Amino acid sequence: MLQDPRSKAKFNDFLMHWLDLKGKELPSFNTEAFPDFSPALALDLRRSLFRSIERSVWQDRGIWQDFLSLPSVDITESIAQYYNIPFGQKTSATGYVPIKSSSFGRQGIHTHPYLLASHSYAENSSPIHRGVFTSRKVLGRMLRPPKEAVSFSNADFNPEWTMREKVTNLTKPANCMSCHDLINSTGFVLEAFDATGRVRSKIDGKSIDLKVNHLDEDGDEHKLNGPKDLLRLALNSKRSAKSFVEDLFKHLAKQSPHSYSKS
Repeated sequence: MLQDPRSKAKFNDFLMHWLDLKGKELPSFNTEAFPDFSPALALDLRRSLFRSIERSVWQDRGIWQDFLSLPSVDITESIAQYYNIPFGQKTSATGYVPIKSSSFGRQGIHTHPYLLASHSYAENSSPIHRGVFTSRKVLGRMLRPPKEAVSFSNADFNPEWTMREKVTNLTKPANCMSCHDLINSTGFVLEAFDATGRVRSKIDGKSIDLKVNHLDEDGDEHKLNGPKDLLRLALNSKRSAKSFVEDLFKHLAKQSPHSYSKS
């Protein structure tokens, strides 16, 4: 079945769903805040993500840990220029060249710039959107739908506050923290990336606080200080891989594996 192109097409369609990119438009940003981020760059990034996954899954026959870690990423010269990645004289017929992810501050598939940009606001990063994605998909945790949806508006907060301070204030009610305790911790560790996914060390002159206390599915506390710690937590979690397989099964069989007899 793996040799059949239909299997590959079906799996790639599932990845679109798993990555929360199904039917999603290319990310776009405020031109004043990010004047150099263009639709052409967004398209390059989208292709970069899927080319990188393609090599990891189909060419290198990678295992789950390789998929989650995404140790190398395919980039173009335009991506290299925007994200300050040494590109040198490397060339290829496609224009894409694989480079080591850690060489430009990437630690796991959740730190690919296209995914970071796709889970951001037009002017700012979004710890909430990023936290929901990493909690559900990367860590495989269950999140209940909110009883009352609360929308984020940047204008409602002190303009001198960081996104972490704004989100902490917005979600501090007890009925929010039942889920946001998990969401916030997995979103705050990605604040070292701006809305477009570029690495940053400060926000408006303020140092970025990435330290969080994260409770896993067993109630054990983990101190995280950035995306590398989050990746290590996912790689050591059985729930992460199990959730991915269950989602894949449901996508292919159109029903839960629990619908089948265990006998």
